[in-house]
Amino acid sequence: MSKFTPRVVQNPRSYLFNQMSKTAFSVKTAKFLFIVLLTFAIALTGAPI
Repeated sequence: MSKFTPRVVQNPRSYLFNQMSKTAFSVKTAKFLFIVLLTFAIALTGAPI
């Protein structure tokens, strides 16, 4: 069972930092995807088909 021990117990500070960086990255990614989708929608509706 020691093999499956979560790293949270061993290094909580590192885990917390990792979670924070993950969250920040996902927020940046979400903003980026939103801008891309918005631009794509404008290009689709603005361009003659």
